[in-house]
Amino acid sequence: MPCIETFIATTGTEPGVTIFTVSGEQAISTGPYWVHWHNLATGASGVATVTHAEPAVVRSGIGPVTAVATGTNALAGSGMFFAV
Repeated sequence: MPCIETFIATTGTEPGVTIFTVSGEQAISTGPYWVHWHNLATGASGVATVTHAEPAVVRSGIGPVTAVATGTNALAGSGMFFAV
């Protein structure tokens, strides 16, 4: 069975808050995964733990943010978005 995961970053209820979630109906693992994020405008950065059961809520700040999700022995996903 393939390991298929979808990593999603959405804006939170307050400015500068980002919510990282993961889902996957055919997932082999339920995590945890670690989202390494960096705001290119402010320099803020961090690592958040996310699982299928619990999203990670971070204060990324407003601006362009890069993120990569890693799991045990795997690069799970990467992307760039603009946090508002």
